[in-house]
Amino acid sequence: MKVLKLTVKKQEFDMIKSGEKKEEYREINPYWFNRLVFQSKEVFKYITGYDWDDGLYLVEGVDRICYNQSDMITFNQFEDVQFFNGAYFSEKLPNLKVKCEGIHIGRGKCEWGAVLGRDYFVIKLGKPKLNNL
Repeated sequence: MKVLKLTVKKQEFDMIKSGEKKEEYREINPYWFNRLVFQSKEVFKYITGYDWDDGLYLVEGVDRICYNQSDMITFNQFEDVQFFNGAYFSEKLPNLKVKCEGIHIGRGKCEWGAVLGRDYFVIKLGKPKLNNL
């Protein structure tokens, strides 16, 4: 299975490491849609009628799918989420792996970094894998 690699700030990294933070949030936009949705380009074309690579209607199409037709989305399956405390992925940075318990679209918790009233791709986090701390 795949590992989803994400960067986070120190405060969030420490909350994930302690097990306090149980979800990670990513904006609903074309970049995250393409990374998180299974066969994202095919789903986009099927629902909107546009080719992803043409760049037409990307933001509006992703919004339409995520907000109105989210029941047609299947998310990529990730075994783990690997968090890096920094602005890029490097094994030299502090990092840890946690079990990925699934992805869905929904509202996040403000205490875990979400903005009140905004929908996100919600990545459910399991327990940190201690051998990676």
